[in-house]
Amino acid sequence: MKSLILKGTVAAAGLFALTSVAAAQVEATATADLNLRTGPGTGYPVVDVIRSSEQVIINGCDEGGSWCSVNHAGVEGWAYSGYLATEQAMEVMPRTTYETTGAVEVEVVPPPREVITEVAPPPREVITYVERNRVEPIYLEGEVSVGIGLPETVEVYDIPDYDYRYVYVNGRPVLVEPQSRRVVYVMP
Repeated sequence: MKSLILKGTVAAAGLFALTSVAAAQVEATATADLNLRTGPGTGYPVVDVIRSSEQVIINGCDEGGSWCSVNHAGVEGWAYSGYLATEQAMEVMPRTTYETTGAVEVEVVPPPREVITEVAPPPREVITYVERNRVEPIYLEGEVSVGIGLPETVEVYDIPDYDYRYVYVNGRPVLVEPQSRRVVYVMP
């Protein structure tokens, strides 16, 4: 796999500064494959992928405790706290704020590890079936992404003559691997 070096101008959301109430760092484990982003929200670009069961260091979390500034194998970024397991409650984590700076030219080098792999796009008849058999969506905090596990209480629905099941999460149809209950494809 070739490494790509991307150069660009990052305005406003590009570089972040951290202000922490406490200097203590906390170890956490990802409970699902999780995107590491340049800022605290799904609108920020992905800079890395934290695989399920990998460790990160939490530098601090935003005031609401929903997003945390983390270090994953030397890559700094923001991860959704709903998929991070720690021995401490998110409410007692050190607090961090996200601040933007002016435009800065940065060099982004993707990490050497593979990106999350999803299953191949489903055949047209599967997409049609899921669209015509819409079910009541479930709502989970955070972003819908490949690799998240669904709670046992979430009902997933069969697709005739197909290996995967489906459900609508946060209004989006997703394919689910029935044994692991992990999302393997998010439909556009």
